[in-house]
Amino acid sequence: MSHAQTGDLQRRFGRALVDDGRELEIDPAAGAGEARQTLLRRAALYEAIKDYAKAETDLTAAVQLAPPAAELYATRGYFYMRRGRFPDALGDSSPARGSRPATRRLRFGAGRVQAALGNYGGRDRRL
Repeated sequence: MSHAQTGDLQRRFGRALVDDGRELEIDPAAGAGEARQTLLRRAALYEAIKDYAKAETDLTAAVQLAPPAAELYATRGYFYMRRGRFPDALGDSSPARGSRPATRRLRFGAGRVQAALGNYGGRDRRL
């Protein structure tokens, strides 16, 4: 990793995340909220260094922690959008799928995905 990248990561995520991996480990005694925060920080770090597979794994693990949270689906949906994986992003962003509450961020994300797919009429062309 270049010196500039390391400096940027230290600024964005704190020295502990870059220098020693202790803050990247999930404490087995941690509650769901603390584990989610660690997973989300780790996913952001992995995405910043372009290790997208590990970022997706951590985002998915954060989504799967109980209780489910619509905001986490939106976060993973935006990750999929940045990666150009629009069908996956639509699955996470669509408030009609599953029992997620329809938050503004989910609706906005679903609209962005539909626009990226060229579906300006609101129908899902993948079906």
